[in-house]
Amino acid sequence: MSAKIVVQRGKNSGEEYWIEDEVSRIGSRPDCTFVVRGIPGHCLTLLYRAGQYSIVNRSDQAIDVAGEPLLPMATMPIHDGEYVSIGRETVLRLDVDGDPAPSHHPHSVVDADENGLLGPDDAGPDTKQKLRRYALFAAALPAAIYLLFGNPFDGEKSDSATGREFHQLLEHLQSNAADNRDGPARLARALQRARVSEIRGDEERALAYYEIAKDMVTEDPHKPGCAARNLTAPIRTRTYELVKNRLGALD
Repeated sequence: MSAKIVVQRGKNSGEEYWIEDEVSRIGSRPDCTFVVRGIPGHCLTLLYRAGQYSIVNRSDQAIDVAGEPLLPMATMPIHDGEYVSIGRETVLRLDVDGDPAPSHHPHSVVDADENGLLGPDDAGPDTKQKLRRYALFAAALPAAIYLLFGNPFDGEKSDSATGREFHQLLEHLQSNAADNRDGPARLARALQRARVSEIRGDEERALAYYEIAKDMVTEDPHKPGCAARNLTAPIRTRTYELVKNRLGALD
């Protein structure tokens, strides 16, 4: 099960980009999620919300999505097999196989062969699983410290209080997720990604993830598939207030 962006035509023709996040930047700048040569620096933002992908045009020129013009800063849904045309040379396609939700690439485990440790045929399932755990732990450790204790380089009490509130909410959401409840896990991921983006100074990505979290907690809790369906009213309220405060601070 996967979703990916395929370069149908252009300088990167034939390349495929596995969608792992609910917010992905597409452009020629090296800090973009998917770097595609021959298009503006930050050309598009690909969003995934409530089972649906959409495109935000971040360039200063109109582009075509499924044959329809999309003006700068406008948003349009995009479905499996539809094309995004950028200028005269670049065409991207969204490919969805089964569940459209972003997911980790099956080959995104640390490749020990790059470090001269072992080849792809030498690593058994147990070794690959350990490498995956080590890589995830190393990547998550700085964010976890921040989420737990606030910014260690900033003495302001307000930021530490935000870190503590995040920690308490995430603990509750993760305990719900341990009962195989997907909604709280999705909400926890959105909050974590928002906070990490905020830490890194990526305000645009942080705002997008906070908006996703806000949509989750304001959705009708009785609606099937609602992320907040199994949460108590006080937890939904606390999450909403935290998200609203962060949106206000970043906007």
